This record gives sequence, structure tokens and C-alpha cells, in this order.
Amino acid sequence: MANKQKTASLRASSFVDALPMPIDGNYTWKECLFALFNYPKKDSTAGGPDTTAARVTFVGEDGEEYIQHYSVGNPTRVMPSEDGKEIVLVGDGTALNKSSNFFVLMKALEDAGLPDDFLGDDFSVLDGMVTHNIGIPQPKRSGLAGSESTEGGRVRTLAVPDEIIKMPGKGKATVGKKAEASGEELVSEVMGVLSDLLKDNPAGVLRKEIASAAIKAKKGKVATAAFKVTDEQFAEYGYVVDGDKITSAE
Repeated sequence: MANKQKTASLRASSFVDALPMPIDGNYTWKECLFALFNYPKKDSTAGGPDTTAARVTFVGEDGEEYIQHYSVGNPTRVMPSEDGKEIVLVGDGTALNKSSNFFVLMKALEDAGLPDDFLGDDFSVLDGMVTHNIGIPQPKRSGLAGSESTEGGRVRTLAVPDEIIKMPGKGKATVGKKAEASGEELVSEVMGVLSDLLKDNPAGVLRKEIASAAIKAKKGKVATAAFKVTDEQFAEYGYVVDGDKITSAE
């Protein structure tokens, strides 16, 4: 008797996102290296532009692995070293660009508590680090390969850390502590970011969009707090939470 083929459940509760992301949980960083990466075209087919990217394999607490790429720059200006551990500047390149997804990742990591003197040129030293990750919208940029912030009508999301659970290396102490949103000052800052976002998006703002704006403003604790503010706290400031969307009550 032939083996029965594996079939998919048709129940709605069994469906998963098209692209699983290492967010909303604790993840171990593995195989942190730089490599050339081929972005898909806008229609999601292969053959898009090449970019130099940071590649991280995030390992969840259940053992599942998620490979993520963070664009660093055009290969005509920056290239991976032969061992993939460092970035080699090419031509007239002098430094890495702040408009890259890799900058967003590194800025979030520093805001989460990475010591200033820990990271130099070698990206692989982050192997073994454990972080709590959140998802933020990919920044909108123009003129960069693979920089479109939407894909098939869906906003592209970046997985970035908001808390360092464990530093790399045996015996290293845990650093960083997840910010609590119970303090009125933090809650007030979240509301301030939300208010600014609603001016351009009156139809509603997502929590992850508040976090993204906070990270861009170099306010890592506010980004974390955005996910901890309760519906009641939003209501006290005159906002309504409907699922993931937050709008003004007026």
C-alpha cells in the first residue's frame, strides 16, 4: 500500500503567514555573516537586483530556524570579505549608509543595550546572542536596490531586537532589560509618537508603526513600550484600539 501523501488542513486556524518572521519571541543569533543576496522582482519572481546583505539565522525556542537578510549596500561600493565576517569598502566607499536595513538592525541592537565597545568589524561575534525580536515596517527609501517597502500590497517587515536576553559567549551576563510601559512618562511618549503619525495617517496606525517611528527617532524604550501600552491607556488619551489598528476617538 502506497504511503499517504501529506495534506494540508483547510481549517482557518491552521493557516500561517506566507513568510514566517522571527518576531514576538526570543531568538538565538546564528551564522552572522555578510553575503551577496539577490532580491526578488516586484512580482516576487527571481532575478531582481543583487545587494550586499547581512545574513542572520534566527533560531526560535522551538528549534525552528529563520534566515533573514538585511541590505547593507550596492556591491559596487561594499562587498563581503572572503570569510563573510567583515565588509570591504570598494572604490570611493568610506562608510556604511544609514539608509540601509542593516543600519536599522544595528541601531535597534544598540538601543536594546549592546555595549559600545563590543562590536567592531567582525559581524560573526554576535553568534550565540539571544534577543527578543519585534517586527517593524521596512523604512521607505528611493534609489536603492530592493528597497521597496511593500511587496504585493503587503508592507515588508523587518525583524529587529528590542531586548538583549543573553550576550554572545559562554558566561557572559545578561544585559538590557525590556522597558515597561507602566510609567506615565513612557506612555506619554508613545502617545506623542502616535499623535504625529495620525496626522499623516488619520485612518489608523499600527503598533509596529509606532515602534518603527520610535526607533528612527532613537527611542528604543518607546518602541518597546508601544507593544505594552494597554487598550485602556490608549482610551485615556482619546484613542480607540480596533484589533491592530489605533485611531482617534474624535
